[in-house]
This record gives sequence, C-alpha cells and structure tokens, in this order.
Amino acid sequence: EKLHEPIKNKKLSARDRLGVIRDLFALSEAGVVPTTDALEFLSAYKEETNYSVWLEIALGLARIEQHIPNNQNLDNLVIDLFSPVFKELGWDAKPNEKHMDVLLRSLTISKLGRAGDKKVINEARKKWKSDKLNPDIRGAVYGVVASAGGKKEFEEFIKKYKKETLHEEKNRLGYSLGDFKDKVLL
Repeated sequence: EKLHEPIKNKKLSARDRLGVIRDLFALSEAGVVPTTDALEFLSAYKEETNYSVWLEIALGLARIEQHIPNNQNLDNLVIDLFSPVFKELGWDAKPNEKHMDVLLRSLTISKLGRAGDKKVINEARKKWKSDKLNPDIRGAVYGVVASAGGKKEFEEFIKKYKKETLHEEKNRLGYSLGDFKDKVLL
C-alpha cells in the first residue's frame, strides 16, 4: 500500500514501477497474495505513460484472463484502466511521436477492444474496411474485429488470408483467425 502513491505520482522510476507490478502478479500467481489485491493495485497505474510498464500490466492481465475468461468485471477493469491512455494517444499517429507511443497505441486498442469497449470495436470495424489502415495498428484492429466477429468476418479473414501475398500481412491475418470466439468457427 505504501507503494501506491509513489507509483501513481511516478516518483518511482519506470523500471521500479514495472518491477512492482511484475512482482505483484507473480505473488498472486503463486497464491501468496490474493489476485484481487493485485487487480486493486492496478489503480495506481491509471496515468502510466511508459509502454514497458503497460506491456507488463497487459501480460499479467492476460494470464488472469486465461483462468477466468469472459468475465465482465475483469473486462470493466481493463476498460477503466486502459481508457485514459487511449484517450491521450487516440487512433492516429502524431507528428514526431515516440516509437513507444506507437506501440502503446496498438496495445491499448487491442486490450480495450478485446475487453468489449463498444467504441473501439465499432471504430476497428470501420478501419478494417479501409484500404488505408495504418500498419502500426493493423494487427490490433484485426484482433479486435476477429474477437468481436462472427461467421461473416471469419469468412472475410479467410478470403484475405488466401489472397494475401505479403508474408508479414499473412501472419497478422493468420494470428487473428485464432481470436474468434465461436468454437464452431475455430
């Protein structure tokens, strides 16, 4: 609890903020600390700006999501946690933007969309249809559309996958095929 304010106010270095959340998730996985404590402590990170710290948070949440998939409370926590940073970054790249912000944008789109954020899902669907989808967010958009999609989207992914000649793009599409939730489609 004594670390909450120094993390929230960024009085600890990014390395230390990352280490604290990594340790807290590890202690939670080991059963030493209740998972609810780790999840509640995430509120200290709501105004985090460092990509590496956010990535660690996303990885820790993903491990929890594997054990309790499709949990509305957890999805709400993810939306509440990632929304402020996404609001700051937006969908579009900014002039002279740091590379870590480019990566963070993609991460936030992915986490928010997979958690069921309707605005992100709807915008991802629009961008999915666009011929000018920024490659920096393409994988995130594909994953969001797939995770919220059904048979129609699945067939579109298959069609694009078979038609695609670029290896990197084919990989993005192929990875996204695993994001569909319908077991029959999978």
